[in-house]
Amino acid sequence: MIGKRLKTARKQKELTQQEVAEIVHVSRATVSSWEVGRTYPGLDVLVELSELYELSLDTLLKEDMKMVEQVSKEVKQKRIYKRIVVGTGIILMLFLLINLWWYVMNYRQYNYVKENWREEGSSYVMQSDGIEYSTPKFDHAALFRNHYLKKETLPVWAVYVEDDSKDGEPSPNISLSAKGKINVLVPIGKVLGLVQVDSKMELMGDGEMPVYLDFIAHPEDLERINEYLDKNKSELELLHEHAAKQYELINR
Repeated sequence: MIGKRLKTARKQKELTQQEVAEIVHVSRATVSSWEVGRTYPGLDVLVELSELYELSLDTLLKEDMKMVEQVSKEVKQKRIYKRIVVGTGIILMLFLLINLWWYVMNYRQYNYVKENWREEGSSYVMQSDGIEYSTPKFDHAALFRNHYLKKETLPVWAVYVEDDSKDGEPSPNISLSAKGKINVLVPIGKVLGLVQVDSKMELMGDGEMPVYLDFIAHPEDLERINEYLDKNKSELELLHEHAAKQYELINR
């Protein structure tokens, strides 16, 4: 069988078991075990031995069905392993490319504000025509946490620079966020809160209660909110128009 053929081939090459062991990087006892038929060399080692002894694999495996089965099994396993490795590599490459594309797509939109706005604390800020605009700085953690594999939409805050309030009320202040939501900062009693409005600066919501973001107002507060929106309607609409332009620029 193969053990005898290995032994015969080794002797014909005038090699000792130790010399063969050193060539194929195994122990002498392993070579001895092959030659007496206790164990069989693996496919890779068998190829090395066939080259060393200048014998074809067919010659070494001739009539040794057990060894043929083992080699066939190893060949199949190697093919399966290769397919798994190639498949995993392709999947990993696609994963990396998709993530890289997503990250670059989101980071690129900051180029406009980085080039045209100034850094101030945790925001980018820009003043133009008496209006100050701001948007949050790039946040890697928040990007992965809230917008993974999605395009992030940067909000824009816009407020008139002059700090002269009317009757103790704040200067018109608008924010534009995802999906075209328009939020206005309004006074409620002694505090300020955000309400969502439409492009005509009218409260949005079902029934009597509008959609609030930062607080829940009592029904009696609605009158004052509407008064504020009506009184500042023209300024808010103009502010919204300018803010919308900046929103489009940084989210294009």
